[in-house]
Amino acid sequence: MIIVDEDKIPRLPKENDISESSVPGTKSSRVSSFNGWIEYAYDRTTTSNPLGQFSAEWTVPSDPTSRAGTGMNARTIFLFNGIRDYPNYNTIIQPVLEWNNRDTGYYWTISSWALSGSSAIHSSRYTTSKDHLIKGTMQWDTSNSAWYVTTYDMTSGSSTSLTTSWTPSPYSSGLEPEFALEGWQITGNADVPGSTLFQNAIFKKPNGQTLPVVLKRYISSSSAPLTQLNVQIISNPSTVKLWTANL
Repeated sequence: MIIVDEDKIPRLPKENDISESSVPGTKSSRVSSFNGWIEYAYDRTTTSNPLGQFSAEWTVPSDPTSRAGTGMNARTIFLFNGIRDYPNYNTIIQPVLEWNNRDTGYYWTISSWALSGSSAIHSSRYTTSKDHLIKGTMQWDTSNSAWYVTTYDMTSGSSTSLTTSWTPSPYSSGLEPEFALEGWQITGNADVPGSTLFQNAIFKKPNGQTLPVVLKRYISSSSAPLTQLNVQIISNPSTVKLWTANL
């Protein structure tokens, strides 16, 4: 487990109101670059109908074509399924596919993340490549009162995980499962990857029963200069495609 201090990390959106007309992430007027959640699908669960497991698979998309900036100036991409606490939005757990993170480069990596306020930890990183199949799983461990987060490259066999109690128990807080595309220092379509299909999603209660989930879609109105964005809910809630302008 790696403790992160002011790293380029997947960020918690700053806006608590996530209606179809509001903007999570960094809410601002149209600017030359974009930082935050670009597009995502989500639902909200309650303590009376709790979420205890969320898993999904997705294929590593085509690389962004831009090669502008590394380190502190990196144009970074995060693709993940994740769980936030709702309605406070103080924490998130995420099995993450990363592109050009601050301490990596122009290649894909996987790592499991947990964030609470300005604090963040992540598991060991492993490199991956286009067309590899990734599986992200978040499982509530009742006996240890903690979440187990794993990111698994089903093609190479690499797996990386962490355990955290930062995200609340399903019985003490509403939770929001999500499929998301996030970007930092994004200035155009060349900075984002190809479209990504999330599939075989499973939502369960802590007792193992299937949890009814009805996904909603969200595209940030501040995501200019990106074009051709779309959140396509192909089969609700098991299959979602996050579209970009790239193949």
